[in-house]
Amino acid sequence: GFYASATTTVSKIELVETVPSGFSVPSKLETAPLYFACTRPNSFAFAIDDGDPALAQQVLQAVNAANIKVTFFTVGAPLLDFGNNLTNVYKEMLGRGHQIAYHSFTHPPMEGLPDNAAIDSELTQDIDAVQKTLNVRSKPPIPPTTHPLGFPAHINTGKYFRPPFGTEGARIRQRLAAVIPGSKFINWSVDVEDYLWALSTTPEKQLDAFKRDLAKGGNLVVMHYLYPTTVQYLAQFIALAKATGKKLMRVDQCMEDPEAPPL
Repeated sequence: GFYASATTTVSKIELVETVPSGFSVPSKLETAPLYFACTRPNSFAFAIDDGDPALAQQVLQAVNAANIKVTFFTVGAPLLDFGNNLTNVYKEMLGRGHQIAYHSFTHPPMEGLPDNAAIDSELTQDIDAVQKTLNVRSKPPIPPTTHPLGFPAHINTGKYFRPPFGTEGARIRQRLAAVIPGSKFINWSVDVEDYLWALSTTPEKQLDAFKRDLAKGGNLVVMHYLYPTTVQYLAQFIALAKATGKKLMRVDQCMEDPEAPPL
């Protein structure tokens, strides 16, 4: 039934076998492809989201000790706050060969934003912040073979995006494709559930969650370096992933991106 006093308009929808003469069907808008797992056979990628600058060195120590490369999805607004040292943290990550990718400007649930303009603003401001502070660009790539900050040229391009909270839908994927042609929308198949367990009395459940998804064949991680317990378990996460026999690499490498650095 109807429970509001506002005027309700009822439209008739008719299913037809053919498109009527003189009626044009709108073209489907291009959308960024959505990935939950790596496409390269026998690959595994740690994709690490936003974190606490005070814990960043511990993260770098863990991945360096394991001799692997990972991907960091970064929120743009904190990069512009030069009091938190995040820009220097990510410059060091870039210098060590890790990938920097996009994660919105202020970390809202983007599919729930009111309109396309709000979605575009989150994307473009993140892109601008990453370009301004780290010189990683979405388009076009810098022609020279050497990055202005002295890093290899392949880190110039950014076309990978992970949505805050993993929220995805047609609108945000359409806008991502429009703002960054050729972009990829990255979710995950291994969730350490740090948001549930890191600050609880049972932080070891993060290991249980990792093992559970690993056993299901997951090969693309989501985790944050927001919490000390999560960072403390990182070396164990890496060891468990290596024990599968899969090769650990950056997201662009595990997606078989021809512009990614060679393995």
